[in-house]
Amino acid sequence: MQKIKITPILLSEEIYVDHDIADFIIKKIKDVDYEKILFFVDKHLFSKQKKYIEKLVKKSGACGIVFINPKAHYKDFEYCGCLLKKLIIYKLNRKSCLVAVGGGFVADMVGFISSIFMRGIDFIQIPTTMMSMSDAVIGKVAVNFRGLKNLLGSFYFPKFVFIDRQFLKTLSEKEIVYGLVEVWKHALLVADYKIIQMIENYLSSSVNLDEEKIIKFSLRVKKQFVQVDYNDKVGIHKALSLGHTLANYLELTLALRHGPAVFYGIIFEVLLSYNLKTINKKKFVRIIKTAKLFESKIALFGNVQEELRIVDVIRKLKFDKINNGNLYTFIVLTSGGFYVKKDIKSTVLAKVFSQFKKLII
Repeated sequence: MQKIKITPILLSEEIYVDHDIADFIIKKIKDVDYEKILFFVDKHLFSKQKKYIEKLVKKSGACGIVFINPKAHYKDFEYCGCLLKKLIIYKLNRKSCLVAVGGGFVADMVGFISSIFMRGIDFIQIPTTMMSMSDAVIGKVAVNFRGLKNLLGSFYFPKFVFIDRQFLKTLSEKEIVYGLVEVWKHALLVADYKIIQMIENYLSSSVNLDEEKIIKFSLRVKKQFVQVDYNDKVGIHKALSLGHTLANYLELTLALRHGPAVFYGIIFEVLLSYNLKTINKKKFVRIIKTAKLFESKIALFGNVQEELRIVDVIRKLKFDKINNGNLYTFIVLTSGGFYVKKDIKSTVLAKVFSQFKKLII
């Protein structure tokens, strides 16, 4: 029997990081010669960056702007229909491109509809928050379905990602802190204590943050994981889910923002790692030291501890896409990095959640 093997060509992604790069963005978009370009923009961002965004839309030759209200329930699959109707109204075709200007919410929505419209059209991401800039290299887009977070999605890379650091000047300190949670996650995964020290310096004394260094560090770490396991088959890519399993529950059940939710998710998995003896007390104490600095800015842990119901969270975590059957999967830290533990029992989780509710940070 003859075997015919087809190896598809994987999509590539170009990422550019600099300051005040509107003209460069316009040139790169025009060079592709799309038939139609449609912008999707965070409606709250537009009032702060109106001149900049209008310049991008006008000079790129875009056919219009669609404003997205970044509220949690709008990330539901049902809302995708409203956005897809816009693509039909503007008569987009396979030679068209969507441009997402906003945080991770906007990127997820626009990336997802790009991946399913006419079996896939180009999209471009212009992240505008510290978190979305630090989280850009991933190639995963998803929406919620029937109360389950990110259940429907695709592995789909943007054509370009343009990270313009000028957007950071409009962010509050809290938004910067939320974004640094993702950077901290990456630093924990690769045990980079220089980056952790840089984060601690900012949190403890609000010293100037080297934004470009922080963002490029996160991009390099994500590239390291995604490039060898882009479609999450090997298990290496799963490491980027550190903190996200519990975060998914906290976002949907307690309506937490993504940054704080991931932060408390990381705290839980650090506590789990200590219980499983994959990290020693010295490393546990070192991580909690950083966590205390984060909590001094976020200050929601008491509310989370009070509202979290152990039986409910364990039951709902069964439906998280990272888990399989009655055993649970979490990312656990080690002395030099991490590994994916796939056989955690509910009794172990119950014990750690009990400790989590009593932990002082």
